[in-house]
Amino acid sequence: MPGVGAAFFLIFLLWIGIWGGIGAAVASSRGIGTGMGFALGAALGLIGIVILLFMKPRAVPGPAGPSTYGVPSAYGGHVGHAGVSLLQELHPPRRERVPPLST
Repeated sequence: MPGVGAAFFLIFLLWIGIWGGIGAAVASSRGIGTGMGFALGAALGLIGIVILLFMKPRAVPGPAGPSTYGVPSAYGGHVGHAGVSLLQELHPPRRERVPPLST
């Protein structure tokens, strides 16, 4: 039966395409890499999709803060300790005294 090998190969390619595509879509919607979603879906099928549904989404990296004084910030000015500008650190904002209400 020469057609059995070709049929098996076609089913194999359909399996990879369908389950891999579903896995990539699920992974993309959950913030996980689409490559990992495609690989899990193509290799494991429905089990891979279930694994993707239980995976924690990847944290979105924020801008990296400088670790030393005097480093220019991407947002203008210089940034010191814990993201406080040097000007604010040397001269904290003054609190205005509000007179008490007289009754």
